This record gives sequence, structure tokens and C-alpha cells, in this order.
Amino acid sequence: MIIPDFENRIKKNEIKAIFNSKVVAISPDSVTIKNNSSKEEQVLGADFVFLMTGYRPDADFLRKIGVNLKGDALIPEINEETFETNIQGIYVAGSIVGGEETAKIFIENGRNHGKKIMADVYKKLNTD
Repeated sequence: MIIPDFENRIKKNEIKAIFNSKVVAISPDSVTIKNNSSKEEQVLGADFVFLMTGYRPDADFLRKIGVNLKGDALIPEINEETFETNIQGIYVAGSIVGGEETAKIFIENGRNHGKKIMADVYKKLNTD
């Protein structure tokens, strides 16, 4: 149900998708990507970055950006109300909330993560 909607938004240019590229840097106001085939880098302005790492969390990446991981399950330290990590402006949602214990997060208890995150982002944008 989500994939067809996502694909249609790309076709209608409501969402810009850049395929065959990887993120090489994230700064407060931009993202630098590198095209896999041409190796050309491109800097894109960005107010927000939604990093979708897939089913298994990338613990090395999370540590590298300063997110505290708890225990052998590598569960990110978060504010349970907002899903913001110990690093201001870095949020996690979905199965990554459970670290290596991905079975703890499923559709029924993970569907509101995004809603809570966006409410917190909106609140911060409107109080600064």
C-alpha cells in the first residue's frame, strides 16, 4: 500500500528520488551524494534528512554520529515521547527503535513513530 503511493509521488515529481547514489555527507543544511556510476558528487540543500537504513540498524553509523546504543541489542537511547536520540535533531523510527531486537517493533506499535517525530519537529520549528 505504501510502495504504490510512494512510486506515484515520484512520477508526479512530488518527491524527488535520486537512484544509484549514496550519501557521503550530511550537514545542518545540505546533503552530499555521490553517483555510483559517474562518481560525481552533488550537494543538495536540505531542511531535513530522512535516513532509511532498512530492517537491520547500522550500529557503526549510529555510533559514528554519536547516538548512544544500549546493551548487546544495540538499542538507541531515545526520548520515548519524541523518538529523538541523545543527539538533538536525530530521530529514529520503525524497527531501529528495538536495535537488534527488531521483533519488538511491528506495524501495530510502530505506526505512530513518524507522527510523534513530526509533531516534535513541528513544535521545535514553531518555537525557535
